[in-house]
Amino acid sequence: MSTEDYDLKLLLQVEKDGMLDGLDHIKLGPFSGRLNRFVKGSWEVWSKVRKLKPALIHFHDPELMFVAVCIRLLGVKVVYDVHEDLPKQLLYKKWIPKIVRYPLSGLVRILEAFCSSFFQAIVVATEDIAQKFPESKTVVLRNFPLIDLELEPSKHLPREELNLIYAGGLTKVRGIAELIEALGQVKSEVRLTLIGKWSSEEYRLHCESLVGYSKVDYLGFMTMKEVYEHIANADVGIGTLKPIRNYLTSLPVKAFEYMLQGKPMILSNFDYWQHMFWGTAHFVDPNRPEEIAHAIDALASDPEKRRSMGEVGFAKVRDEYNWEVESQKLLDLYKRLLP
Repeated sequence: MSTEDYDLKLLLQVEKDGMLDGLDHIKLGPFSGRLNRFVKGSWEVWSKVRKLKPALIHFHDPELMFVAVCIRLLGVKVVYDVHEDLPKQLLYKKWIPKIVRYPLSGLVRILEAFCSSFFQAIVVATEDIAQKFPESKTVVLRNFPLIDLELEPSKHLPREELNLIYAGGLTKVRGIAELIEALGQVKSEVRLTLIGKWSSEEYRLHCESLVGYSKVDYLGFMTMKEVYEHIANADVGIGTLKPIRNYLTSLPVKAFEYMLQGKPMILSNFDYWQHMFWGTAHFVDPNRPEEIAHAIDALASDPEKRRSMGEVGFAKVRDEYNWEVESQKLLDLYKRLLP
């Protein structure tokens, strides 16, 4: 069974209705602001689902939980896709006053449990999130990359400088400042390719003021294809996120993309990450620039170690950590719900 066995329609914010990558896209929005997205977005989803009369809806935006319950009452089967632990995530939202974060997190946990009781299945991204929901209707579907199974890891080109790469959000909790501080302490010849959007002008200026920034090549936001091209030309992938609750048991997509290109990595020393990525990465305390610098120097001086770690990572993605293998769980779920 494959997705071709179903008539799929995607409701999302696009410019107009139409076909994209062989899939039927139905326009939502645009919505400005969180309240407008919640109120207007929910009403628009409700209206369009009633017209479509689907057998099943699969949604992942948590603000749609309430309208999803209403849709379920119409007799439509519902799958709730949970990418992150929402109650934990709220504890770190800067737009929420600190004094209300914990009460709001507790309230959202109760509401999420209540709404989920109406749904046929819960799809979660990690085992940690799965513990919040009934085991009987919860499926762990890890966010692994989509790959070409004929792909070969990119070649490691001999050069004087070690080329590091980080692609993703340029935020405080992702440890960008500490990474740049580490560049100021490394003894080896290195360059860091930095790809992504800064969380704020203030944080950008702070990072640019650090000594290590002279070794940074900032490329801004890029398409996925462009990011992949830069990963292919790099020597080491970086993922030194801070140990906040939501990250400790997360599965960083960029790590799998580095592995897909056969790149060794420097990652935060979270227990879960060490379990998942053992043999593919050098693990460090993300709050200690000197430890990150030591890891960079260690990999810079040992090309054979880099090659070995890259091969282990590529084999893991090729054989297990890929969407082609993981997606069978989702197809099995659909087959069970829609016999």
